[in-house]
Amino acid sequence: YAKEGDSILDTHGGSMSSVIACIEMGFDIDVWEMDPDYYAAAKKRILNHVQQLPLFGTPPIINFYE
Repeated sequence: YAKEGDSILDTHGGSMSSVIACIEMGFDIDVWEMDPDYYAAAKKRILNHVQQLPLFGTPPIINFYE
């Protein structure tokens, strides 16, 4: 459950479904994933998702820290 203006924290990102959901719903999210293989696959998944977003509207700001 989250309401408008909330920020989300996910300390076990996994496949990053929570990130994609937050992008779709307009929430800010901080997420961590310690497994390098999961992180690499999830990063590709997020970038692929963002590339498929409509060209109108404000694009999400995504920062990856490695």
